[in-house]
Amino acid sequence: MLNVTIQNDGKIKIQTECSNTKEMRSNVNLLLAIVSSMEMEEKVNKDAKCDPEQTNYLLYLNNVKDGSKLSVVNTLAKQLNIPSEKAKDIIDKVIADDKHTILLTQSTDLDSINNVRNTLESVGCICKLNLERYGKYDLVLTWVDQDRKLLAVKEVKENLDLWLRDAKGYIDSYCTGRKTILLTGNEDEVTKAAKKFDSSECLRVCVSKH
Repeated sequence: MLNVTIQNDGKIKIQTECSNTKEMRSNVNLLLAIVSSMEMEEKVNKDAKCDPEQTNYLLYLNNVKDGSKLSVVNTLAKQLNIPSEKAKDIIDKVIADDKHTILLTQSTDLDSINNVRNTLESVGCICKLNLERYGKYDLVLTWVDQDRKLLAVKEVKENLDLWLRDAKGYIDSYCTGRKTILLTGNEDEVTKAAKKFDSSECLRVCVSKH
């Protein structure tokens, strides 16, 4: 019997009972597999911290206050570095339909976007700032119980809706010492897939920044 407990203070408590050398060898191998899994998760988490998720800021024009069209056209042309004719077309479209918003510019630099926004609003623009987070995430296989590989294949196949040969390929890849990525997608998609393996007793996965 091997019992491994991670305590609240982060310390790992290990309890083992062996009736013979065969059982002792089995417990040692299982313990080594757990250590390997934890090392993999630590590495993945470290890599994710080194590559934080980026945020993209999008500046929209919602409307223009009455009597400020001329100054808005000139300011918009200067801020976006576009011809005055194009700036006028943008303003005309927004004024013609107050439910229509137009994307003016976007950037990962919030200060730059706010400078443009403040300048436009000072001459009569009504703007809106949206943000989107982007980046891909991986579902990484970090541990497989070598004695229950068939069950691991079955779980991967069913949880990720894969062909049997593809699921087996992932398990075989991990067992040969390769970093094995089961799925790549957005954060929500990959996190939901990871939760399907929470109760698994034959494999472990973690979510990592791509």
